[in-house]
Amino acid sequence: MFTESNRIIVVDNSQDDLNKIAHEFNLKGIGCRTILYDGVSFPDEPFKDVRLAFFDVNLGQAFSDNDKYAILENAIESYISVDNGPFVLIFWTNNILWKDGFVNYVNRDSENENIVRDKIKPYYISVIDKTSISERNPLEKMLREQLGNQLVELCMIFDDQLKVTSEKTFSTLLSMVPIGDEWGRPNLFETELKKVFSMIAISSWGIQNAKENPDGAINDAILPVVAHSLPQYRIWRNFLNAYIASLNGCKDIQLIDESIPLRLNNFFLIDENAINTKSRGVVVKLKSDHFEQYFGVDFQTWKKSEFGESSNIQDAFPIAVEISAACDFCQQKKRTYKYLMGIACDKKINNSQKKENILIIKPVIYDKNPIFVAFDFNYIFVDYIPSIIETILFGYKKEMVDMIGNQYANHISRIGITSF
Repeated sequence: MFTESNRIIVVDNSQDDLNKIAHEFNLKGIGCRTILYDGVSFPDEPFKDVRLAFFDVNLGQAFSDNDKYAILENAIESYISVDNGPFVLIFWTNNILWKDGFVNYVNRDSENENIVRDKIKPYYISVIDKTSISERNPLEKMLREQLGNQLVELCMIFDDQLKVTSEKTFSTLLSMVPIGDEWGRPNLFETELKKVFSMIAISSWGIQNAKENPDGAINDAILPVVAHSLPQYRIWRNFLNAYIASLNGCKDIQLIDESIPLRLNNFFLIDENAINTKSRGVVVKLKSDHFEQYFGVDFQTWKKSEFGESSNIQDAFPIAVEISAACDFCQQKKRTYKYLMGIACDKKINNSQKKENILIIKPVIYDKNPIFVAFDFNYIFVDYIPSIIETILFGYKKEMVDMIGNQYANHISRIGITSF
């Protein structure tokens, strides 16, 4: 029923020390997961969604620094998932040099695989000396100093901002649902809850789509509200202003990881839950060997005619995206399903001839590899013979489909001018 929270974890082999830090967080109404380390009992699966982790450096009986580091490294691997993402790591230790020693230990043997070094990466590491905690130097003060770091504070406030916004949205919606006149007898609530959220789903996607996927319909309706409800803390101003001022545009930003723009495109553009070939925005792969039978021209000839003979598109395959009108899709009006044709491949597609009918889409990641896509405004087909579709690749989000549809509409409505 309740989702376990792993946002803050504390790992120590002393119950008294666990109680100290848990007490400080509990006083502020912040929950944390305390773990009494015994070197034997570990979770079935390492934790995800950890934002802040406290680890005692001396977790077990160690006879050397390397033994101590090995135990600590194994504990981090056991408690934090490789899918967790970057987090804040605070060590309990009375010797700050031990932190540096552990960092060097993790980075040893760079040629050999190491899960902690390669997959479980904190974006900030620091130390709290738990032996120096006193009335004059309380733990609360030490925590404030550690978490007051600009980078840590920024990330934690942004994380909390998103959480607060979702909680506010939830509370606002539920407060609209009648509970009943008598306190303690909420007889109406379940029925009224169904009515309110059914109304949201149907208004968002239409009754037929709401029947098939009420979760998607409700999420689509609520998302703009959540976006507009984000508190305006201006948390990025001091952090980013000077850096952005030094740039002329995104092209000036040199990223170490070249896959980041692709991953951002997936985050902003792709709906990975598309499971219906008739859903608006779904991108499908067409069968090359059925192409001529269905369209009257073989795929290779069509590809050469429309996209040229670049070696980059030698292995390109045919695709199509469903672009029927958003209102018709939501209201489930009787319509033909409209597919814009194009190609996809693993290399960059260029519109070297500057043809007005070709739309190059930003690349994304599909099946762990980059995929480059281009569409042809001159080729649309409606409905389809099921055998022409090989598989669903992914779906574009509403805003992306709106952009494609708008550019398609502009293309087909352009007016030619007779001149001499």
